[in-house]
Amino acid sequence: MQRILPVLVALYLGFAPAAGPKPDRRSDMEKMQGTWDRTHLTIGGRLQEEPPADGKIEIKGTHLQFPTPADSWTITLDPKRDPKWFDYRGNISFAKDGKFPSNTDTIYRGIYRLEGDTLTICSVRNGSEKDRPTKFKSTGGAVWLQVFKRQRP
Repeated sequence: MQRILPVLVALYLGFAPAAGPKPDRRSDMEKMQGTWDRTHLTIGGRLQEEPPADGKIEIKGTHLQFPTPADSWTITLDPKRDPKWFDYRGNISFAKDGKFPSNTDTIYRGIYRLEGDTLTICSVRNGSEKDRPTKFKSTGGAVWLQVFKRQRP
């Protein structure tokens, strides 16, 4: 019996379940940091064709930057809502070369879903809070549905 007990303990420990992955306790804003490629764009219910480089975004802190210099935004999130809220507001008065119009009066109000390396945003341009989408669907009007995939180094 004294020889069997150590064998039973070793077998028990050998087949014990492994610890699962640690939960990711970072905020959604922290998880969004980096460069993303847009893989899907629907505006007003119509799928848009675009060159891949046009849909690249970079998120640093609360700053969202598209490839065009004037396409610069400040992000705010409300992850406690269901679905989660995502807003971005223009933050360029005039581009340095004066070729781009001001976007400081522009705000996109929307919802977001972050699943691993996929970010989905559904938003409306310059709408009021009552115009904010409640589903990830672009059915018409000025509703934008965008899907991004994280770029990996």
